[in-house]
Amino acid sequence: SQSWTKDDIKDMSDVLSKEVSILLKKMSNYYKVDVVKLELYDGNNWKQCAFPSDVYLEAVCCAGDGFVYIGAQSTNIFKGKGDSWKQIHKDKMTLPFKDIVWHQGKVWCTSDCGFWVIEGDKLVEADVPAEVCACAGNLSVADGVMLLAGIFGAAYHDGAQWHTLVATQK
Repeated sequence: SQSWTKDDIKDMSDVLSKEVSILLKKMSNYYKVDVVKLELYDGNNWKQCAFPSDVYLEAVCCAGDGFVYIGAQSTNIFKGKGDSWKQIHKDKMTLPFKDIVWHQGKVWCTSDCGFWVIEGDKLVEADVPAEVCACAGNLSVADGVMLLAGIFGAAYHDGAQWHTLVATQK
């Protein structure tokens, strides 16, 4: 078992801070949400963006269509970039979106309550098999594959079709 001294940990922290700093310098138009504020990293600095609401912000997706989608409290959705935003969906669901991702030319949203896509600035239930929808909860995308996982199972979309990994009865 490896033991670390305070100096070792400080050195690792310094290296990590430098790596994160280098990564951020290579990025542009990187957004983060922090409860009720939205910030944009322009490649050099963080700047708070003007935002048309004071609801809690829960999830953010920089989508391939050039827009940023933000899931907010009660499953409200905002679309925009920089200081220009509009609300495209207003709702009163109990649970917020956990994840919003871009996959196969669409924005996908999930919570423990369901699975949706944004089509033409409208939130609609995802047209997926019932056993896939039962896996609602969390989303992740990498290398052209989207993983959906929740309390009732897990499934993935390989770019062509859905595959169930684990399924339990709902």
